[in-house]
Amino acid sequence: MASWMDEDFELGGDDTPPSKKTTSSRPAGRDKTRPVRERRPKKEKPSRPKDERGLFSRALTWGIVWPAILIWLGAMGLGFWLYWPLALPPTFLAFLSFKLRRRPFTAIFLSGIITAAMGALCVLVFFRPVLEHVAAKFVQDLPDVQAASEVEQPGTLEVYSHDKVLLWQRPTYYTPVVSYEELPAHLVQAIISSEDENFLERDGVSAHNGVDLKGIARAAVYVLKHRHSGPGGSTISMQVVKNIAGLEKGKGKLGYKLAQWLLAWKLEDKFSKQDIMILYWNWAYLGGGRVGPIEASKFYWGKDLSELTLAQCAMLAGMVQSPERLRPDRHPEAARVRRAYVLNRMHHEGFITTAQRDEALSEEFNLIDQPQEGDEGGWAKDMALSILEESLDKDTLRRGGIRVYLTINSERQREARDAIVHQLAEVDERQGFADPLHKSIPQSQVVKPASLVLAKVQKVEDDPENGFLYLDLGGGLTGQIRLRNLSRYYRISEEDRNAYKKAQKQWQRDLRKWERAQKKAKAKSGEKPTEPEPAKERFRWSPGDVIQAQVIEPVAGKKNHVWVRPEMGPQAAMVHLDPQTHEIRALVCGDSYSLSRYNRCLSALQPGSTFKPLGVYLTALDMKVFTPWGTADRVAPQRLIDEPYTCHYRIPWADGKGFDEKEWSPGNYGGKYREGPMTLREGLAGSVNSIAAQLICHEDIGYEMVTNTLRRVGITSALAQGPSIALGGSEVSPLELATAYATVASGGIHAKWRLIDHIESLGGDEIEIEATLPSVRKREFSEAVMWLLRNMMRSVVTDGSGARLKNFPLPVAGKTGTTNQSKSTWFIGVLPEAVVVSWVGFDNAAPLKGRARRAETGASAALPIVKSALESMWNAGFFGSTEDRPEELNGFGPPPEGVVCVPFDFEHGMLLETDEPDPPKECFLEGTEPTEPYVEPTSVDPGPPFIQDGEVVTPMLDNVPKMILPDAGVDQADDEDLPPP
Repeated sequence: MASWMDEDFELGGDDTPPSKKTTSSRPAGRDKTRPVRERRPKKEKPSRPKDERGLFSRALTWGIVWPAILIWLGAMGLGFWLYWPLALPPTFLAFLSFKLRRRPFTAIFLSGIITAAMGALCVLVFFRPVLEHVAAKFVQDLPDVQAASEVEQPGTLEVYSHDKVLLWQRPTYYTPVVSYEELPAHLVQAIISSEDENFLERDGVSAHNGVDLKGIARAAVYVLKHRHSGPGGSTISMQVVKNIAGLEKGKGKLGYKLAQWLLAWKLEDKFSKQDIMILYWNWAYLGGGRVGPIEASKFYWGKDLSELTLAQCAMLAGMVQSPERLRPDRHPEAARVRRAYVLNRMHHEGFITTAQRDEALSEEFNLIDQPQEGDEGGWAKDMALSILEESLDKDTLRRGGIRVYLTINSERQREARDAIVHQLAEVDERQGFADPLHKSIPQSQVVKPASLVLAKVQKVEDDPENGFLYLDLGGGLTGQIRLRNLSRYYRISEEDRNAYKKAQKQWQRDLRKWERAQKKAKAKSGEKPTEPEPAKERFRWSPGDVIQAQVIEPVAGKKNHVWVRPEMGPQAAMVHLDPQTHEIRALVCGDSYSLSRYNRCLSALQPGSTFKPLGVYLTALDMKVFTPWGTADRVAPQRLIDEPYTCHYRIPWADGKGFDEKEWSPGNYGGKYREGPMTLREGLAGSVNSIAAQLICHEDIGYEMVTNTLRRVGITSALAQGPSIALGGSEVSPLELATAYATVASGGIHAKWRLIDHIESLGGDEIEIEATLPSVRKREFSEAVMWLLRNMMRSVVTDGSGARLKNFPLPVAGKTGTTNQSKSTWFIGVLPEAVVVSWVGFDNAAPLKGRARRAETGASAALPIVKSALESMWNAGFFGSTEDRPEELNGFGPPPEGVVCVPFDFEHGMLLETDEPDPPKECFLEGTEPTEPYVEPTSVDPGPPFIQDGEVVTPMLDNVPKMILPDAGVDQADDEDLPPP
């Protein structure tokens, strides 16, 4: 082929590029000088790519990748994996043909259509007999409609106390519908409108036969148009099949949808539409543990099914989609939106008129008050469910049908709650924490869950059990509280108490006059005087009072109403542990579980002086560095000096290459010191900080050894690095503290606390998990050292801050605790059968100081809770009688092996030589007891004074030892405990 380079041209001639030259298309031999007629330019057609191999490669790639993606998605739920070999060839051919014509999107779409069509054909041809057999077997096994309605529903989950009292139940209430006539017409119309509009034949439109192809097509178009899921194509028959057969999406071996379609067809062959509707409603879960419309109508509205209004029928039909999320009592706004959707669908389908729809849309929910979960056992139940969620799979918990028996005793639980409510009311009264506030409600305040608001009392109903307290929150909002949850805010006023005392005295005078008149035969004595009624408890607040409250959630069915709880006064917690088994007998973590489910028994709180016995005193005894009197010197023991004290200690660096030098100067409560010698027993009984500080800073002890002791006794929380742990400079929970003191009460045997006694199915079969096994018991300390520590803690009750329990029938060992500024107050009561821990404080760590002259302490706030609980246990016969108790339970028994009790000279710390039949004694660990009596130093004439360098020098006696203490720095503290340095 000739090119422009072959043409003749002269150098310097026409310099037009050859590509721009005009050439003639006429044959050779014609006149070349004749002008060539230019043709009209034509529109260029797009040329096909010359690289045919590249196009073929891309087509091949997309022809394989697209079907592979489609098949993978299908295998997740539609079962396309059954036919992929037959689907690939037509897909590739279709894709390639359209790709070559420059229409890739059309090619992709049609290739998918061809894949689906070929696959469906393959399934129907090759696998339909298998599916038909499975569907026929399923339908054949179905009983008649009434029996199918009574198929066993998921079982309940029940939580019982150790004495078999039901504490909590996740209910499944079920009453089946027997006949189609029992279903209200509006209920049937509502579910058809919202779930399956072609379920029944009406207006000349035939009903589907189990699978609504129009609905499936409509759902597919919606997904393609909106790029997200919308109205589904599932029919009522398909939903019945799913419920009864237990089909779950993605788990059917033969493909979820295909199996569901075939089963729905077979279901409609056996049952009528009315029977399928009965089956549907009898298997419908409607929240709150209610299955079926009969129980749901009673639960939400207290009505029979036939009494439901149009709006209530629409509400039930809408809840089928997501029962718990659309519960009107818990999620009123979501329920209202869903009800409106159902009513609009009913109007669109022609079941109701516009006027009926509008009236139903404006109807209030009118829900009845749901039975409230009791306060007894609520926190224990929550802990048990958490343990079950970690130990059992979700399917087992969801199916239920199990009974969980806790170690909790229902009587001990009730007594603990009563003790807490009563003591909190006393603290409120003493400090004025619950007095009305001298404030006014702001014009606008944030009202949302968990927010604190000011509220004015509107109305107090005169029914402590079923009445309500109504509060004005401003802005048209009303708060309400059930009065039965406010028992701590009932009190006998001072005026009523004085009036009762006055009436009582007057009655006694009148009674004596009447009795004298009775002795005179002729006297007209009249009627016997009637004893006056005791003073009645009245609610603390009156209309117009302003209090502080916390918002919980909206009140279902009431516009502009919210549930609130008062935030007036401190909270409390109490744990009762059996030290022999480490089982929890009582667990109360607040004044009302219904108002606050916050578990204070597991909260991290500063323990204050309750750490002293577990840390420094136990370490000092166990290492035999000190005795209950003083230093473990058998010849010349010394007591510690109660005076201001400064401790010098070192904190090693993390890399171990150095350390930081630090000082710590704790102070006694109130800044008071004896300024003289003090025994360890006295220091523990009086909770003297300076003594505990000297123990932990002793050269043979140190905070590292105390930390190790705390770990051995059962403290697992993070501990401060430094000597402040001696005074509780770390955080632990009440339950953790109870577990540690159970090690003390059990004689040095440590074990983890135990809450779940056993689990069984409804059929009585045992279900074993780790939490139901007996706690692993490990001896950490000798019985001798623990007996001696308990003996010293007994002095806290007989001679120290726990004196309120001094007259209890049994010898209680105890320890009080009060943190800095009285932010937390504690008391620990220890007996062989029980360890009881109580805590009182504010959730926000505010000081327990109100209008009273002094702040609350462990002895004034926390100890009465333990005292009340122990007295209730004694009156109930929990401890038995004093005469029948074994000797080892009275005072923790006689001294065990390893403990020596000797006649003791408490002034000098030596043996006491006496002929008295019952001399004073002190107990020691064997090997630390004194061996010699005290001998008065002989009088020695010093002779004339020795003069040296003009000064008179008095010689010192060698046999009078002195205790050398570090220089003391004064740190005035106002409490038993100080924060970490």
